[in-house]
Amino acid sequence: MSRRYALRFYTFDDRQRIVPLPMEHGKVTLGSGESNIHHIWKAPLSRIEKAKNDATWPKILDWPTDNQTPASPAQESIIVLFVRSMALTSSGFFQELINGDTALRCVEPLPGAAARTSPEAYRPSPIITVSLENVMALYEESAGLDCDLPEANGWRERRERNNRLYSLGIDHRVKFLDSSIWHRYVACDDPDFGIYLLARLYEAVEYSDLRLYRSLASLASLEFQCRMLLNSFIAPLGANGHHESVTPFKFHSETHMARQAEHMLQFLRETGEGMQLIDLQWGALMVDDQANRPISTIDDLPEAQKSEGGKTRVRSKVPTKRTLIQRWLTNDATSKVGKKPSVSIDQFTKGDSEIIRKGIVKMEKRTFDVIFLDYLLGSGTPRASGREYGHEFLLELATNTNQHLHRGLLGRYWIFPISSFPFAFSDKLRQLGMDGVGDRWYISEGGDPIAAPEMFRFNFLRMALLQITECYLYPSAMVRLLERFSGIENHKEWAEAIRTSLKFMDVNQNLLKFDRRQDSTLASSMLDFLDGQPRYEKQIHLVKVLAEMMDAPIDTARYNQILSQKTEIIGHIPNHPIAAVVERGITKLLSKIDENYQRAVKDITATVNNGKSRLTLDGLGLLGLPDIIGQCRLLESINLSGNQIAKLPISMSSLTRLTHLDLAGNDFSKIPSVLKNLQRLQWLDLRKNPALGGDLACVYINKAEIAQLLHTAAAQNMLSHSSD
Repeated sequence: MSRRYALRFYTFDDRQRIVPLPMEHGKVTLGSGESNIHHIWKAPLSRIEKAKNDATWPKILDWPTDNQTPASPAQESIIVLFVRSMALTSSGFFQELINGDTALRCVEPLPGAAARTSPEAYRPSPIITVSLENVMALYEESAGLDCDLPEANGWRERRERNNRLYSLGIDHRVKFLDSSIWHRYVACDDPDFGIYLLARLYEAVEYSDLRLYRSLASLASLEFQCRMLLNSFIAPLGANGHHESVTPFKFHSETHMARQAEHMLQFLRETGEGMQLIDLQWGALMVDDQANRPISTIDDLPEAQKSEGGKTRVRSKVPTKRTLIQRWLTNDATSKVGKKPSVSIDQFTKGDSEIIRKGIVKMEKRTFDVIFLDYLLGSGTPRASGREYGHEFLLELATNTNQHLHRGLLGRYWIFPISSFPFAFSDKLRQLGMDGVGDRWYISEGGDPIAAPEMFRFNFLRMALLQITECYLYPSAMVRLLERFSGIENHKEWAEAIRTSLKFMDVNQNLLKFDRRQDSTLASSMLDFLDGQPRYEKQIHLVKVLAEMMDAPIDTARYNQILSQKTEIIGHIPNHPIAAVVERGITKLLSKIDENYQRAVKDITATVNNGKSRLTLDGLGLLGLPDIIGQCRLLESINLSGNQIAKLPISMSSLTRLTHLDLAGNDFSKIPSVLKNLQRLQWLDLRKNPALGGDLACVYINKAEIAQLLHTAAAQNMLSHSSD
């Protein structure tokens, strides 16, 4: 006989109580004596009832007749709780939810020593909260996902749109109402309210069919979350109101995580030429004593009752944690359409003991793209009966000297914690002084695949995107790389930064070839993907050529070549987001040259007008000097050090009084022939002009040495006979 589910309706009334909506014969009955608050839910109820009459309504979900708890324990409830936004502005609602007379959640111990272990004594129901407006839009400030382009002030704009809700002072714990399989949320003001409510009902039925509401992990998580809800506050100490501004424990929104995950999936489906990123494949190892066993539930029989007639009784329809993880990652639970990632957990640990050793043995044989790691490994008391902990597995990886132990993609272990209490991992790492990100490994935020599947899926996709970014610069990743160096004003330093970053990508792509030989599924599919991206390869090539141009001394000819290369890049990718970044970045780098050139013109003009004998133009990054330098006929000393000058203008022949000329730190490859005309020159600095070579790049301190320099340069064909 198939399991059936009963819908039940509750509301938080004007007396600060959670009460069932009065119903008779399947209709809400609101008499004159009933709370006025009940009446505001007529419209949402009619929309739900309309959905009930649609063919898409879950056939095993029964509409309530009198809104009472089902008499049969075989029939489970799904609760719809109607709550106004104003009710969420104080702690009263949350207190009533946990400790009220009609508490839908109860964390106090039930009477009797065995109360909580009795399957029939503890049957909490999933709750779908319905409000008139979407309060989950609060406290979701975000700088965007890695796959998104940088969004200036986006979070401020979102906050402004929800300014009225913020002004209400909604309790920061509100996301508890959408934080797990136990608590989901739908807003009436959403035009797709009926669609989203049906989706939540179907999910509740799916989770129940999978026995997730009976799992020990989800029940423990529910208990813990409820206790955190009650205690996530600070006592009002002092007079500065600090307690009103701080909420120690934050809850997440499963709906928000689901939409973010769907956004990333859509990005993966759309990115690529021919082969998309969604076609990539991951091979995983699962280090967990429960990897291939049905998840533990409160309905499990004692050991003495598990076998009948010598045969072990198998629990029906209870998934293993391994199949559950693959279900969330390879099935798109939000949209039910489109390609899905391919994550294969074909390797996993078995048994009750030596889980760490068994995991290490598997890592000696092949490379894994991700390691799903539970926190509690094995059964029994710690060590005495083989119980181990996930952080001990990390310690083994950190200290293992086995040269045959395979690392993951690009020489890292990619760890994804799957504990029901993910904070246990991060807290333990802090105690051990171990960083979660480094050359050795990357440890994800992880997630609970049983109680919070949407957060689990979201965090996995975030880690997957990071792995991809190590080898492939998708549009937003390329934008971030270029903008990372937008503060560099020196074109050589900018070029070196870009070239080094792209060289790092080349190194990683070469490492992929090694990882493929070590049986990395992701490395193999990533190389296949890269082989089919000709436009991407062209794009990277054009940026490399641009960086090489910017790394060389920039004279007039080079300046024009850079502008031409910039135009070619933008023409190759006219609608690509990096086109604007390249345009903006190169214009900025070259504009500095233009600005400094104009500054030089201004300083030279002032020198002419004021009849000065000294001129300092050092460190401006000048590509050359304007011809008006020849008008400074009273000049005796010029400092041009620290520029990028390769030639001197012929007009400098007019500087017949010049005695000191500092050309150190420039880009001269030949001795300027104009020096022959400077008869009074008796001090010349040519140091730090690498292209001249050590013999000529020196300081010359009298006329005789300068004459000998010109003679030597002429003999070696090292005189520059053309000038700009």
